[in-house]
Amino acid sequence: MRQNTGVNTHGLEICYQNCRGLNTKTHTFMKNLTSNCHSVIAITESWLTDSVSSGELFPPNYSVYRKDRNTGARGGGVLLAVDDCEYNSEIYELNCSIDKVDILAVKLFGSNHIPIIVMVVYIPPGISVNGYDELFELIEDKYDGGNMVIVGDFNIPELLSVYEGAAHTGCTARFDNFLNFCNLRQCNVVRNHNNRLLDLVVYREDTACEVLCDDDPLVPVDPHHPGLIVRVSSCPAIPSNFTSTAKRYDFKKLDVEKFCRLLGGTDWGQLLGDIGNVHDASDVFNNTVQDVIAKCVPKKKCSSRKYPLWFTKDLIHKIKVKKHYLKMYRKHRLIFYRERFRYFRKSVKLDIESAYRDFILRCQADLESSPSNFWKYINSKRNISRLPGHMCFNDKILKTPKDILNAFAVNFKSVYVCDNDTQNSNTPFVESFNLGPVLNIGLISEDMIITASKKLKNKFTIGPDDVPVNIVKSHIQLFVQPLRMLYNLMITSGTFPNIWKVSRICPILKSGKKSEIVNYRPIALISVFSKLIEIILSDIIFEHVRTSISEFQHGFVRSRSTVSNLSVFTQHVSKSLDSRNQIDVVYTDFSKAFDRVSHKRLLRKLFKFGLSNVLVSLLESFLTNREYYVEYEGLRSFSFTATSGVPQGSNLGPLLFILFINDILGIICSHKLTTSIGYLDGVLRTNCL
Repeated sequence: MRQNTGVNTHGLEICYQNCRGLNTKTHTFMKNLTSNCHSVIAITESWLTDSVSSGELFPPNYSVYRKDRNTGARGGGVLLAVDDCEYNSEIYELNCSIDKVDILAVKLFGSNHIPIIVMVVYIPPGISVNGYDELFELIEDKYDGGNMVIVGDFNIPELLSVYEGAAHTGCTARFDNFLNFCNLRQCNVVRNHNNRLLDLVVYREDTACEVLCDDDPLVPVDPHHPGLIVRVSSCPAIPSNFTSTAKRYDFKKLDVEKFCRLLGGTDWGQLLGDIGNVHDASDVFNNTVQDVIAKCVPKKKCSSRKYPLWFTKDLIHKIKVKKHYLKMYRKHRLIFYRERFRYFRKSVKLDIESAYRDFILRCQADLESSPSNFWKYINSKRNISRLPGHMCFNDKILKTPKDILNAFAVNFKSVYVCDNDTQNSNTPFVESFNLGPVLNIGLISEDMIITASKKLKNKFTIGPDDVPVNIVKSHIQLFVQPLRMLYNLMITSGTFPNIWKVSRICPILKSGKKSEIVNYRPIALISVFSKLIEIILSDIIFEHVRTSISEFQHGFVRSRSTVSNLSVFTQHVSKSLDSRNQIDVVYTDFSKAFDRVSHKRLLRKLFKFGLSNVLVSLLESFLTNREYYVEYEGLRSFSFTATSGVPQGSNLGPLLFILFINDILGIICSHKLTTSIGYLDGVLRTNCL
């Protein structure tokens, strides 16, 4: 028996509407869409331009394909949107050069693995027979006899009279020839208020297709264009490729009393006191913490969020009840079901308005104390949080989760470089080469750990060891004893634990198409216990090298920021202009800056900053043999090792990087007419003549 996954497993259902402009209806469109959750949406006369993002119209689980006119004139534009939770999709290329005719096609893949092409067409009034002929020839040339459904505004009002017995003339004759040539038929019988048939639905002659009037349209209905629901029996939906049966800890239901009792009652002295190997000690610590978490935290199934952030459980339940009554009304046509559907439709719309308003007010109130909710909302509007079911990499189409995640791993691994520095990394550091006093780190105290924990963000961010940051931050007293023992063992041995050198990567869309692997950047998540020791080491090292850091570097330097960076630049430009001097400005950016730092060169520079042999050895252990893997929806890629770079997502990474490039700013500024201003991985250079 098939498990109920919440998706339509019987066939494809398309919601179609001629919207007569969406620019001023984005909120209404989003509200009605989220209360219905259609699988596929086809829109004509969208009137959209680049000024309206797809995220203003659709939740993150939709892949949106648009053809906007962008001519500045009102009218035209078509759109197709596919729910990634139910179908995998990819663009189906059609090169149409007919003036003012818009056509867009997408190929869908369902559970039967037989693709179906969904095409949306808009033909404005006044197009000549030659225009229709050119359009139909384009479709005929591309059509291979498979599953294809075409919806849209064809603007052939004479077609209805043909159905009533009149002879074919002009456009109707060419349309009939097109249907016969491709073995297709026109399925729509829903007329507009003028008793005309402008919006057509075309499907295969030998396959069932049902067209209904949409009782719950996305925007107010134009009287010339009723909204339609199109159902075809082929291409049943499937859950998203990224559907995992794995479970994760639900730390919101943590048994705090039991957690404190078990962890606080652990005899860390007995467990760790006699272990001299830092890797063994960290493994014992990690296993103990994991055992306590397993006893105190229930697990929940991993699932992607289909509804917007502001939807409550009660609201989602109402939406499902509304859909049930709509389904029953369409099946039985009883007044009772219609009235219940209307009642819940009205109630759902009011609840969505209320929930959205309350959510926005909470985001505004918490913007300073908890900006993460605000950015979650922004990212949901940008449609960047969900991966498509099909993706492209190196001219190949990837269709399985394993292939997609492994492709991400290959892409992210490719940015690292081999460390070809010719100097022998095994040569001991010689203290006579130092430029200043030597920094020796003493033993770490519990007070230092508590102070460092206060700098952690109070968030549920979970590292690869499944320990959230806020749990450690709020219960730091339970962890200080074992962490003090581990941190001091690390310092005396000059070794960083392997278990804390593992990073989980989440791919985040930078820009461009969601289906292109290369358009994503990695966000690395590391263990909270690694973050704590990094904060301690970063504070100690920064105090030692503070006076050696270039005055022109403003990135990740205390009391400096982008504001001070721009202030210095503005002051320099103003002074030069007052002196009637010419200003030449050159902006540079280091490509993949963090990932391409040579470990050997960085370690030599750190030693020259006065770091001791043991500390440099600890940092060498911290930098080398770091393991990464890509994870999404509980599924993982293969693991790979970074051969260069400073760890992203770490607290030490930015400090190590600005020390690595510190001499660059000094070299550029050696000329008396040249000024250089840096911000971490970029340099602004000005010449004054």
